[in-house]
Amino acid sequence: SAGRVLVDGGDYWSLDEGRRLGKRREVVYVHERPVLIRGRVLDNVVYGLRLRGVSEGVAIETCREVMEELQLWELRDVDVRKLSAGQAQLVAVARALVLEPRLLYLDEPLAHLDEERRLLLLQALERARERGTGVVIASHQDLGSLGVIGVNRVVVLNEGKVVRDFYLR
Repeated sequence: SAGRVLVDGGDYWSLDEGRRLGKRREVVYVHERPVLIRGRVLDNVVYGLRLRGVSEGVAIETCREVMEELQLWELRDVDVRKLSAGQAQLVAVARALVLEPRLLYLDEPLAHLDEERRLLLLQALERARERGTGVVIASHQDLGSLGVIGVNRVVVLNEGKVVRDFYLR
């Protein structure tokens, strides 16, 4: 398919490389089956902050706050290969949240989580939303529980076409 990518009302590809990089840093995507780097849980969560040059102390403290919120801090030294699918999903979301993106895209974020972990994640997403992060969730599941995070708009797609678009508030 063809189209244009508009960011803040302008064509993304007409921006210079520096401005494109700035815009890319504002958006984070978490895949349904997250890719984790080898090593410990903490290594994965802190990774993006290290790439951005955040000092080790600040990076660890930022990670600790988000990881405690998602009940991952106790797992910080666990090898990621030993995680369940749900734990891996939460690690990937934590890695995204520590970056404090302007826009967070999540693909099936609740798919591998039990009810307790779903609620933890939804509450963390609500706090991120309150801090100014836009949250976009793609899901095939019943989205009734998303009211917890103050979802205000639902767009239903079928084969790439909008079939329903409505506001909850």
